[in-house]
Amino acid sequence: WARKLFGFSIIAITALSVMMSVDFMVPDSHTLLAAVW
Repeated sequence: WARKLFGFSIIAITALSVMMSVDFMVPDSHTLLAAVW
């Protein structure tokens, strides 16, 4: 179950970062910076 939870968290974080980038229309550099943080 740990692996499934880990995969779900990765998918959730990726989807959240994509939604944020679409919402604010930030440049790629800022999107990458937000993904790192």
